Amino acid sequence: MGILITGGTGFLGSHLTRHLVLDKGCDDVVLFDNLPIVERIADVADRVQIVRGDVLEIQNLLETMQRYDIERVVHLAYLAGGEIDPGRAVPYVRVQCLGTINVFEAARIHGAKRVVNASSVAVYGVPDGGVKTEDDPIFPNRPYAACKAWSEHMAEVFNGWGMEIVSLRVASSMGVGRLGRATLKAGLTTETVNFQAAPELAATGRPVTMPPADQRFDFVYVIDTAEAFWCALDAPTVPHAVYNLHAEERLVGELTARIGELVPEAEIEVADAPRQELQLMDNTRLVEELGFRPRYSLEGGVAAYIEAVAQAPRTLVKEA
Repeated sequence: MGILITGGTGFLGSHLTRHLVLDKGCDDVVLFDNLPIVERIADVADRVQIVRGDVLEIQNLLETMQRYDIERVVHLAYLAGGEIDPGRAVPYVRVQCLGTINVFEAARIHGAKRVVNASSVAVYGVPDGGVKTEDDPIFPNRPYAACKAWSEHMAEVFNGWGMEIVSLRVASSMGVGRLGRATLKAGLTTETVNFQAAPELAATGRPVTMPPADQRFDFVYVIDTAEAFWCALDAPTVPHAVYNLHAEERLVGELTARIGELVPEAEIEVADAPRQELQLMDNTRLVEELGFRPRYSLEGGVAAYIEAVAQAPRTLVKEA
């Protein structure tokens, strides 16, 4: 009974794939990707099935689920957060929303046991200084956030039809591939470099600009993000349909100091004011109900990130 990951060679997908195969011993993982980047999973490529397919084609999804007897699905085939230009809303929403509903419907028809949907902290909207729980209202104020919120609402509809879809509101995750998200996405959206890609910038000799030291943020290393998805896939029961996902709340200054400690030659500038406010979340529900236990503190995660950058193929690490 297989596990299907849409967007399986993307940033989160590739780390989740490796985590399932190497850490959880899964031998039934199927990656469904429109443009597979096999080198991202080169060390486990011979232990997974890779299907080139488009989430906009529901028949393609359904045939794949049937062929590989898929029992559980992780939906990660999504355009990364960012801005869209006027005139791009229709094709953008088509990818984000039609692709998601196709995954849900194919899973329903096939009879998949559980679907884990990647939502985002972005659904909470403009930060108001509070720490959000899953019971707080959401106010998505950008196209990416609106589509993620829509996916959560449609999951509720499908759950009313006998499905078991759980959405994880993922905080920005740190790890190799984070920097590569800041590129043109299918001609539909662009994303600025998130400060959590700073370890990769520093490790490859590029200057880094960090937010003010006293700004707080939710830290999670991408391996722990993958572990949270595993918890949602593997839990015998899932009491709620939505969970906040991060590892720990930290100060940006602690991240800046850790990068400077590990890369002494790094050129680091600290901004006088934050570029944007950062939303904080409470992850108690994920810990208590699904047994999430992050392995990486900020200190360990930054060290692991920099080590992974040194080991990654040059084609996967942007040139300085």
